[in-house]
Amino acid sequence: MNELERLTMQALHSEHCAHPTFRSSIRLVGDDGDILELSSLYDELIKTTYIPEKHPWVLSAFSGHAGVVSYHEDASVLSFKMETHNHPSAIDPFEGATTGIGGVLRDILAEHTTPIIAFDALGLPSQAITNPRALESERAQELMKGIVSGIGAYGNRFGIPTAFGALRFHSRFLENPLVFAGAIGAAPTNYKPPRKPQARDLLVLVGKESSSDGFGGAAFSSGPLDPRINTSHCVQVGDPMSGRLLSDLMARLRREKLYLDCADLGAGGIATAVCELIEEHGAQLELSPEHEASTYPEADFQEWWLGETQERMLLVIAPQDLSKVQSYAHDVGLRSLKLGFLSEDEHLVLKAGPRVRLKLSLNDRRWCAKETLNATAPSFHLHDVLSMPSIEKNDTYPRYEVSERFDQRITNCVSSGSHNRYREAQAAIRFKAYGNEYCTTTTMTVIRNEQDPFDYAYAAVVKTLKDLQRVGGDISRAALMDNFSWGRVDTPQRLGRLVRGVQGCCHAASVAGLPFISGKDSLNNSTRLSNGNVVDIPGVVVVSGLCPRKN
Repeated sequence: MNELERLTMQALHSEHCAHPTFRSSIRLVGDDGDILELSSLYDELIKTTYIPEKHPWVLSAFSGHAGVVSYHEDASVLSFKMETHNHPSAIDPFEGATTGIGGVLRDILAEHTTPIIAFDALGLPSQAITNPRALESERAQELMKGIVSGIGAYGNRFGIPTAFGALRFHSRFLENPLVFAGAIGAAPTNYKPPRKPQARDLLVLVGKESSSDGFGGAAFSSGPLDPRINTSHCVQVGDPMSGRLLSDLMARLRREKLYLDCADLGAGGIATAVCELIEEHGAQLELSPEHEASTYPEADFQEWWLGETQERMLLVIAPQDLSKVQSYAHDVGLRSLKLGFLSEDEHLVLKAGPRVRLKLSLNDRRWCAKETLNATAPSFHLHDVLSMPSIEKNDTYPRYEVSERFDQRITNCVSSGSHNRYREAQAAIRFKAYGNEYCTTTTMTVIRNEQDPFDYAYAAVVKTLKDLQRVGGDISRAALMDNFSWGRVDTPQRLGRLVRGVQGCCHAASVAGLPFISGKDSLNNSTRLSNGNVVDIPGVVVVSGLCPRKN
């Protein structure tokens, strides 16, 4: 295996891309010695909550790039997704938050819908508001202002509002702030490509010109932060204007049914997008001799292949549609590059000129569980979930710092409250899409170390449903989304706390008879200090909900 192949495998199988902790089987030992075998945390979230016959409004759950629902007879659809962008925001608050929003908007595009609303949940350092004159406060103020302005800047320039959000403060967010970036997309119908991809169909890259931005970002985001190591090159750079052009291009391609499948480019760059899109296929990628990347030395070629330039999409198209796709990309000022074609064998082969740079088999590309993880359940007694302070306490946004996030009316949407730019953040909103009204909200909870994560996760689901109901939502047809940000899970005790958090979400959703349709986990949110100590964030659970409005 050469160096390019090794780096590709490192990105593909990283915690950020492959989520091995959530996909591995787990043996959970309770405080009474009872053993519970779990096939995986993903299976817990999907199989225990989503039942197709019981939830016909769900079109896609935990498959593809976002959850997709359809509630009305007109066949219009909504997509629902929230991503994490924690490590990049710790290094460069503005660009980290900007590219977090940009990434989740491309997830919405990859589910064949157009973004209409952005939202977020932020974990910011309490030092920014408790002791403004302390030295730590300078770092805290830099994080808060950079993250908030980054989110607002991308949404405003892209042309969609940041309509609602959640916020929690904690002292341990000083080293590792949390940025959960969410979005909702809409389309008049659920996109159905003309046919399934097959051998000899083309792989075409459209969007911004590829560069080395964010090189190594997938591996960087999967491990603890270490200030002694320069990781600034791992942070991506956002370009919201190109993002909007890409959105317009994808809408035109959808209308004319010019692509068979698509994937957005984020962590791992071209490498992970190609492997994701051809999961059941092989592919021959052949860069023509006139393409500049074909002449790159090895180090530069690695950056081109694994660089995480934003605002790009990878398409599978029929050969006869290539000229039309390239023409449409040129019309909006974006680049297009034919990378290669799908093949009948199970190998991914990358050629640059006459030289074979990479060759991977289908088994190499797939992530495979290698062992069962051991976890120990924390020894806690369940508390009354409705009286927990971190759920019931109404932490509000500092008005001045966040005013930029609410300075734009919601285009084609109707909110449940005023859009005064100095108004405090709304917990839940109503909005319109294709003539139908919907309700949506998000709940963020920080788990105290001495208490059971099950309770907090359960209560987050309860509060999400209450907020939806408060603004007129029909919660009997709600769809839920989970996000977990955790510290290290390298011991059975630490992993056991994460498992309890997942179980709390699943139990609450099962009691309510509602499905989780999408989610994201971000683990190893920890920082190695100069004295050698490692600081973990407290466990954080974010639960978001979407449902139609009652008549």
